[in-house]
Amino acid sequence: MGLEVSASAMLNAFIQWQEERLARAEDRHRRIEPLAFGAEFLGLDPRTDNSLTALEKYSQRQWADTKRFFGPAPNRDFQFDGRTLAFITPFDEESPGNRTVHCQVYEAAKPGHAVLIIPHWNSDGTEYDLYCKYLARLGITAACITLPYHGRRCPEGQTSGSAMISANLGRTIRTCRQAVVEAATTVEWLARRGHSHIGLVGVSLGTSLATVVAAHDPRISALALVSLASDFGQVIWNCRPTRHIRAALDGAITCEQLNSALSLFSPIHYLSNLATNGTAVLGISGRQDQVFAPPLTHRLLDALESAGVRHEHKSLACGHYTLGTFPFNLILGRAIQRFMNHEFNEGRPTSHNLPWPSGGRAGGKERSAA
Repeated sequence: MGLEVSASAMLNAFIQWQEERLARAEDRHRRIEPLAFGAEFLGLDPRTDNSLTALEKYSQRQWADTKRFFGPAPNRDFQFDGRTLAFITPFDEESPGNRTVHCQVYEAAKPGHAVLIIPHWNSDGTEYDLYCKYLARLGITAACITLPYHGRRCPEGQTSGSAMISANLGRTIRTCRQAVVEAATTVEWLARRGHSHIGLVGVSLGTSLATVVAAHDPRISALALVSLASDFGQVIWNCRPTRHIRAALDGAITCEQLNSALSLFSPIHYLSNLATNGTAVLGISGRQDQVFAPPLTHRLLDALESAGVRHEHKSLACGHYTLGTFPFNLILGRAIQRFMNHEFNEGRPTSHNLPWPSGGRAGGKERSAA
């Protein structure tokens, strides 16, 4: 018994050391920007609407028709060279490099099953290449989209992703909406390629974006969420990677106000849509995750159960950053692949002609923890 306790304590200490080391590596690239409401990024008048109240009202107005707000861009001019899918973002962009959406695609031998990965904040996208190749060899076409202001879309002189989530709240709303619409447009392309079963994998920040996409598209039959939380604004307010944003907001706005302004991207508001669509959900989290704090994870899991969403949850003995390291990355990678295969083979096929439903913000069915 004593040896077991000692081994467990040593593992926990090692995980905490790894989490701190990986977090510090990211901290070096953070810089504090002043609070800005960014009305111009939302089509609002900076002279009269440059306030938190205007942002909150803007977000509330969009709940009347989230189908329109998050719908895929029509008539995209897709360019595909066999590996990279590219198209022009439907958003007016002040940064030329961010205008072109890039998505790495690894096609399986036959069409039918496809997965789109929406990666974590600050990702350059290449971290998922090996996993995409793995899925393709197993018969699942795998694609990974580059988020706005990330990788080759990042403006010169900036850190990848720093302009996507920042103390400029209007730009944050516009850019997160942009990411959702671009992912939805990529799903449209995958459906056109003849894939009858489509799944989404969201990682960290990508879990919020993936949930919004899946909630509005009945063609998505399976949704895997790696590091999940109920409320987008609370994650930004409380987690370590966004301390520099919190430093700019403190004293000017509260957590509740931030959560209200960013409510369009909080997964907990879309669970009734997932239940209606019959989307299956797999959640994977680390028990020592201090970025997507366990209370926010459990709040979302409880809401999934209440809303009647078919789901399961796997909890691993690691933290947020160490989910992406050996051996936890192998465990979660295999779990996602098995989940997708099960849903694709046992679940319902995609209809290529289903319309997007209107948005909802209610609450979720059975919960299985591992």
